[in-house]
Amino acid sequence: MNRLFRAAVQIALAVSLMLFSVSCGEKATDRYAHIRAFLQFRPVSASGPLLSAVTNPGMFCTIRIGTTHFLFTGPTGSSSSWPITDVVRNYGQPECVAGFVVGIASTPDMNGQMPIIAYDLACPNCYAGDAMITKELTLSGEKLTCSRCHRVYDLQSDGIVVSGDAGQPLLRYRSVAYNQSNDLLVIMN
Repeated sequence: MNRLFRAAVQIALAVSLMLFSVSCGEKATDRYAHIRAFLQFRPVSASGPLLSAVTNPGMFCTIRIGTTHFLFTGPTGSSSSWPITDVVRNYGQPECVAGFVVGIASTPDMNGQMPIIAYDLACPNCYAGDAMITKELTLSGEKLTCSRCHRVYDLQSDGIVVSGDAGQPLLRYRSVAYNQSNDLLVIMN
């Protein structure tokens, strides 16, 4: 009995060491960005491209933040703008690298849900690799393309690179909520 117990302990230790060595040897990747981001926008219904993106699977909208206006552009090129008010400047200044792309993927996530997702509009590989260059991406359907490095990112697959050189996925933001009754979109990280 004593021999059997020792053998079981040795096997358990060996398995534990193997698992430990694998977990320490590989770099873990987190699906969310580790940079600060914030956007609070109301009224969502004032922008056709944005409203379409937060209410329809398969639709996305870019949000560019200028000095005086927000610019919302849908995948077909339709766009609208909204002034940045003093309230936004003083109490809710947007934060991001280059803007946002917001929408609902056309396929459910692993939990069978269809959540609203948001990514930064900067190419993560150009931004991380070349002294913080913030090259904006171009939206086409459910894909974003970088004109500098020519990578194509898939918005419905966690922003992974699907064409071009391998690289980091898009900078995805952790918390995205659209409250239809308040006509309010909030993105936070």
